[in-house]
Amino acid sequence: MSLGAAAKFFLELPPLKAQLQLDQTAREVLVARCLAHGHAEPDIHELLSSLEIRPHDVERSISEGRKRSRWQASPSAWTGTVGSRGAPLEAVLTPPRPLSEYDAAAAGGEAATVAPRAPDAADVEREAIATEPPATATPRGGRSARLPVIYAPDLAKPLPKFKWLSKPFGLIQGRVLAFTGYGDAGKTFAAMDLALAVASGAPKALGGLDVGLSGAVVHIDFEQQQQITAWRYQRLACGRGIDLAALGEKLGLVSLPPMNLVSPDAERELTALLHGKAFAIIDNLTAGAPGIDQNSAASAEPLYMLGRVSAATGCTIIVILHDNKTPLEGSKRPRAQQIRGSGAIHAALGGGLWFTKLDNGIITYGSVKETMGPKPEPEFFRIVDVGDIDPNTERTVGLQLEWIPPEQVACEDDAKAKALVARLCDFVGKHPGEATVAKLAREWSVRHEAMARAFKTAQSSGAIANQGSATRPNWMVAE
Repeated sequence: MSLGAAAKFFLELPPLKAQLQLDQTAREVLVARCLAHGHAEPDIHELLSSLEIRPHDVERSISEGRKRSRWQASPSAWTGTVGSRGAPLEAVLTPPRPLSEYDAAAAGGEAATVAPRAPDAADVEREAIATEPPATATPRGGRSARLPVIYAPDLAKPLPKFKWLSKPFGLIQGRVLAFTGYGDAGKTFAAMDLALAVASGAPKALGGLDVGLSGAVVHIDFEQQQQITAWRYQRLACGRGIDLAALGEKLGLVSLPPMNLVSPDAERELTALLHGKAFAIIDNLTAGAPGIDQNSAASAEPLYMLGRVSAATGCTIIVILHDNKTPLEGSKRPRAQQIRGSGAIHAALGGGLWFTKLDNGIITYGSVKETMGPKPEPEFFRIVDVGDIDPNTERTVGLQLEWIPPEQVACEDDAKAKALVARLCDFVGKHPGEATVAKLAREWSVRHEAMARAFKTAQSSGAIANQGSATRPNWMVAE
């Protein structure tokens, strides 16, 4: 088989082409096999370039494939990852198996033969062991096979235009992002609403968040059973007016998988699963990485692994994270840095959104990391019931994320603050000397910060006065 025919073969078989694009070892083995069968390096270079492999990866594959071919005593000694063992190039590239109807349609209906499968991890490992250089071999010319360097000419090349998941919040496609917040802060509902927007091609999510991504979505749920997650998708789809079943394979759910993010084969399995997917949800890091101390820097390892998966597949991955137990009002750290666990988790993220539910049920969200521009102002939404009551669940059939204008939130907060001040003044009048910020915040289920503001407002207006000290307050009605 000529290399031109081989190129046509790979281009007509997308899974094998994708394998060679992603797997450096498979490319090196292919190059070494071609050299062993007498093909010239310029022709091999042309073959790899036709498969849309990046130029520096082509050069590296040829360089390392040349070394592999020298390490072997003869072509008959090969045990390969591409094709069957010890076979000539024709057999390597076209193992004898007739085209199925599906393969024939994908290849334009031509009668041909195709590879039975792409190389797997076990094949790659065997090939790496079989072709390991002698222990005395040393790198030459300041180069390392495992540490490929991208030099200035490639660094200076024009970059492709950024593709945004949401430009206002600096969320770029093809990164690992986080949705973080306390329990019941709305982060999972927000992620699922975003997943429906991507799968259906809708321009908005979370009521008003601009979405610039569309394509297939997969939701990997390490936390709860399929029934609960499916019910949530049914209600959110109903609220959006989407026929959930009509999405077909645009939306998929993996519920309580037998593997997790720290399994030995996690990276390989996730790379295979997310190939061709535009968007994925990992719910959540704690459930998906059992046994890892979140206060240790090792807790970021699953995120770095997901980063490699995202880089290999181009899939944007949202990871659900939890905040620590420090109340927002009592913490001096920025809101975006209140993620539970080690600071390495925040460092491993490419961006994301934090979520907080206010006392009035409104959910506010903002940017976790300002990596692409100035810090955006927080936005607001409310989860509302829509539709009739389902007699089976006694809940409405639909849910909708409704955008709330910041002005409305300010007005509602102002009215609530005035009511709290009036209630405080009434309490101090009836129970002089008994009121404290901590006591009333606890008994009235009001945030500590809101109660402290009410005391300050009432005092500045002359309604109440502290006749004690800052550490031992004695609040009385002002005379």
